[in-house]
Amino acid sequence: MSKHTAIAAVARGSNLEIFGLGTDNHIYHKRLDGQAWDASEGGDWEDLGMANGHTFSSPPAVVAWDANRLDVFALNDGNNMMHKIWDGQWREWEDLGGVFVSPPAAGSWGKDRLDVVALGADNGMRWNSWDGANWQGWTDQGGGPFNSPLAVVAGPWGPGRLDVVVRNQNNQMYHAAEAKQFLGNITWLDWQPLGGSQWGGVFASPPAMVAWAANRLDMFALGINNQMLWKYWDGNNWQPSANGDWQDIGGHNLGSPPVVTSWGSNRLDLFALGSDNHMYHKIYDGGWKEWEPLFGGFNSPPVAISWTSERLDVFGLGADNAMYHKGWWNGGWQVDWTSRGGVFTNP
Repeated sequence: MSKHTAIAAVARGSNLEIFGLGTDNHIYHKRLDGQAWDASEGGDWEDLGMANGHTFSSPPAVVAWDANRLDVFALNDGNNMMHKIWDGQWREWEDLGGVFVSPPAAGSWGKDRLDVVALGADNGMRWNSWDGANWQGWTDQGGGPFNSPLAVVAGPWGPGRLDVVVRNQNNQMYHAAEAKQFLGNITWLDWQPLGGSQWGGVFASPPAMVAWAANRLDMFALGINNQMLWKYWDGNNWQPSANGDWQDIGGHNLGSPPVVTSWGSNRLDLFALGSDNHMYHKIYDGGWKEWEPLFGGFNSPPVAISWTSERLDVFGLGADNAMYHKGWWNGGWQVDWTSRGGVFTNP
């Protein structure tokens, strides 16, 4: 099972921005402007270039905190963190330093605010933030050692909140949060164990996490029998328990880490590959529906994004390593799996 995908997606106003790690270890970009792709349907992607002569060793992470702003992060071939800005035009790659052993995860809880995290060489979490003028520098947020990419959520809680969940070396899940406290100071809430399951308390995949409102977090991971497990924060407590069992929501014999997105209150769309490499989809709208087969044939975990009510876009790498796309508008799938071209790697 792959630990992560080569794909990143973000909404920027009415645009959908897609990024991938090419087989030449360059980062590539393509834009969906409303209903039209900015290159031919299956055609060329934009090469974002090398970083001071270096190629890249990790999938990208991308954030859009404004309609005219994109921030892209990736590790270069020396495992340093690189950063690239689009503000109407692409700027040069910026070296943020550090040495990392996991892909970056990034978020923004407001204008002129960026947070980026990754695992350091000791497999503990490192954190850097940008306040609109300066990077604050990498700090060690402890925990670990961890053995999965980090999942982050920023924004729905409001200014000053970033939530992180990650799997440790014993395959248990842990959660930490950044919170704005008195006088505007930022502090990190301690790492909190989230427990396991009745199947031995361990997880077979990295986590996925989403928030559809303030004081609501939903997180997912595969159990050791490759079934989907779910835990959520309801504003007062972790459900079904704080550091105990997670809820089994089925999907046995899944074969990839999950991805989850939300377009509004009480709506979750959950995706994963099956052991047959087909895509599967499960809806929560106050209760869980049955798993829906979306078919296809993929060699990477999916990426999904919802950027307005009743709008979903799902991506995965096909057997030919091209990017494939499926779209849902107004209550049903309107675009079947379609190649968007490119040749990508799945590290």
